[in-house]
Amino acid sequence: MMPKRERVPVSLVGSLCFIALAVFPAPLLSANNGATGCRLAVIAMPRGSSREAGVARAVIPKKTTAKCQLIMVEEMVARVPTDRTVTIPDDIQAQIDRAKQAALQFDLSTAARLWREAASATVQSDMVVLHPSIVVETLIAAGAASIDAGEQDTALLYYRKALSLDSDARPGPSISPQAQAFFAAGRNAGPILFPVPPPARLRTLAKQWQVEGILWISAGRDEEGLILSEKISLVKEATTKPQIRHRLPFDIAAQERWLAGEQRRLQIRVRQACGIPQEVTKPPPWYKKWWVYAIAGGVVAAGTAIAIAATATADPGNVDVVVYH
Repeated sequence: MMPKRERVPVSLVGSLCFIALAVFPAPLLSANNGATGCRLAVIAMPRGSSREAGVARAVIPKKTTAKCQLIMVEEMVARVPTDRTVTIPDDIQAQIDRAKQAALQFDLSTAARLWREAASATVQSDMVVLHPSIVVETLIAAGAASIDAGEQDTALLYYRKALSLDSDARPGPSISPQAQAFFAAGRNAGPILFPVPPPARLRTLAKQWQVEGILWISAGRDEEGLILSEKISLVKEATTKPQIRHRLPFDIAAQERWLAGEQRRLQIRVRQACGIPQEVTKPPPWYKKWWVYAIAGGVVAAGTAIAIAATATADPGNVDVVVYH
């Protein structure tokens, strides 16, 4: 018996090919788990353009993911509502006023002591992060008052403390030429390593910014060279991670190599602190491999060729299909 020929619309063949293509990338559209992840605010000291400022920024991990986000403190401070910003507390302002009054009365030793007490109080406050310029001005004023009182070594220390917050800081024109000269000496000596704030204060800031913790990084200098300090403080923990201090190599090229490696090591420590497993390189899934799409493309091309060949010998809107009974 001769086979009976029935006709199937060409549009159906095209639809089947389209469906075949659509099936392959479907896994790519799978939904994300929607997890918020761990967000840490990053505080890097000092600010500015000094070598120490560059070292502090160089170790900040650059690779962030949805599960591990690092947000610079400048962005966090910008989010703080105006009515919650920290200004100079009344007790510190009163101390500054008494220091100015003692200087006007030429009681230079008392003025220097009051300025230093006011500066120490600002360093222990949230102004270090929220209003560092105020802290820098108070530290410089304490250094200038110490110069006027004949305490040069103390003045140099307070100048270096100011530079540990902002390495580009400059004294105002009102301080004496001698104080200006000592400030230049402090800049040559370099900023000291700024102390890490108490853990409770870091956790309070983290809660205020609605992040899971704070990554504190500071760089300074002593008689032997550059020092780098790192500390991770998490809201969920009663205690912070141990503070880690590193002494950098003296050679600049060796420093750059070490900083590149430390950036990767700090990335691992941040992920571990947040409880995020270490990333493991896995082969791409089958639907992301090139040969899958090559085969899919070949199937589509073959189907299209068959459809075109069929339309050349049959009605324009049909394809011959052989059905045996």
